Amino acid sequence: MHEFSTMAEVVRVVEDEARRRNARVKEVRLEVGELSFLCEEQLRFAFEVLTEQSDVLRGSKLVIEGVKAEIKCEHCGYEGGVRYADDFAYHFSPPILQCPRCNSFDVRIVKGRGCVVKEIVVVTS
Repeated sequence: MHEFSTMAEVVRVVEDEARRRNARVKEVRLEVGELSFLCEEQLRFAFEVLTEQSDVLRGSKLVIEGVKAEIKCEHCGYEGGVRYADDFAYHFSPPILQCPRCNSFDVRIVKGRGCVVKEIVVVTS
């Protein structure tokens, strides 16, 4: 359950920033890439638990914006989305990191694997 440890770090960073500015947090906006494999529901649960006792984060809102995966093929130059395996053996459809145009495996992930604090909305006293 890496969602809890990920959210613990997000909360720590946001708390530090809010305290530095002598502010209360109203809203936290996260960008979560689909290749981070972070579950939105678990992130929300962790946020609720971790902010309950925080004087600067209690009652704040979490907004999660999903970021679609994008790759770039080093062989043919394709830039765009990834294909997904359609195999019932998996609990979900995993991404195939292979160029959908030329089938090369020489691809680089350019978008969609991070978890970034995009914006913190605060109220100052």
